[in-house]
Amino acid sequence: MRNLLVPLAVAAYAAAACTKSYTVKSGDNCDAIAAAQGVSSYQITHLNGQNVCSLLQIDQVLCLADTTYDCQPVYVVKSGDFCFSIADSHGISIAQFLADNPQLDPDTCPVYPGLSVCVSSTTPGGSTTTNPPTPTTTDPPPPTSTACTKLSTIQPGDSCDAIAQRNSISIYNLQLINPPNTCSGLIAGQSICVDSPLVNCSAVYTVDGTEGGCWNIAEANNIPLSTLLELNPNVNSECTNIYPGEVLCISPRGSTPPPPTDQCSRTYTLVSGDTCTNIAAKNSITNMQLAQLNPSMNCNLLIPGDSVCSFSPVLNVCPNLVKVSVKDTCFDLAQNVSMSLDEWLSINPGINCDALLPGSVVCSAQGNATLPEVPSGTNPTAGMVPS
Repeated sequence: MRNLLVPLAVAAYAAAACTKSYTVKSGDNCDAIAAAQGVSSYQITHLNGQNVCSLLQIDQVLCLADTTYDCQPVYVVKSGDFCFSIADSHGISIAQFLADNPQLDPDTCPVYPGLSVCVSSTTPGGSTTTNPPTPTTTDPPPPTSTACTKLSTIQPGDSCDAIAQRNSISIYNLQLINPPNTCSGLIAGQSICVDSPLVNCSAVYTVDGTEGGCWNIAEANNIPLSTLLELNPNVNSECTNIYPGEVLCISPRGSTPPPPTDQCSRTYTLVSGDTCTNIAAKNSITNMQLAQLNPSMNCNLLIPGDSVCSFSPVLNVCPNLVKVSVKDTCFDLAQNVSMSLDEWLSINPGINCDALLPGSVVCSAQGNATLPEVPSGTNPTAGMVPS
């Protein structure tokens, strides 16, 4: 009865309060719906439940606005936008922008192209905004959210294998967190979910076809064969259905595999309260360098006691590190230290200027400094110049 009662309860709520609705079509995702219908992406989850975007079904009816909540006007984020610039161009404060879009982390404000945001000068509903009533005849909701936490834009010619490789997610988990038949109907420009709390994986391996079977893959990655099969339920017990290009999970979340010893000369043990930014700062490296040293590291799931690679001889030691502010652009950061943009990018290789992370650590000086000792519990870049 559970599967029948919940839709009926939501339908009753929608009939009573919904002023604008939409019927889901094949290939839809929440960002595309929000942009086409002129509502914020947050408004869809606010009115339909936080898990709705990872569980869209064809012919499902969504409430897009109701009598208590309809945040207008709406702006669709473009490449190069960041929160401060969006707020400034619409004549509102950054505080008001964050109040209009409460799903955004105020420290990092992770907007991305295609996201629909509200840019109202007043927060709709205020403190009186209510959520749909909870049906009394259903089971309690599960304790773990299944909402999508990361989206990727489908590129022309993409396959699910290519998307999985690009986003370090196993093909099994990619299919798990997206609607059925997603991989047979990819449409360039649309978004696909590439991470969710449902994904129990912290490291992946791409099959190249020369391994000689699952046992060799497991041995090369220092895990039992049974663990490899548990993490990849799509692989049969005889391991006869893996193929070159397939992305497999090789480590569950909560266990960070140690970096290769031939590439890592220093490790750091995570402590309570650590973030990727303060780990980078403590070890005199940039956030980008930390990510390059630990490609499977998930900054949202740092486990105290785990070890991460914190330096490699192949890295350049930046003489001066700065923290990115919410209003910074790559051009601003370069100009602040009298560099051309090309010069600045040469000392921050791999950085994405369309998605600068506020609070992250970047390099602001050319040259190669001496790597300092890292006293326990102290930050060797405590004198780091703020941007």
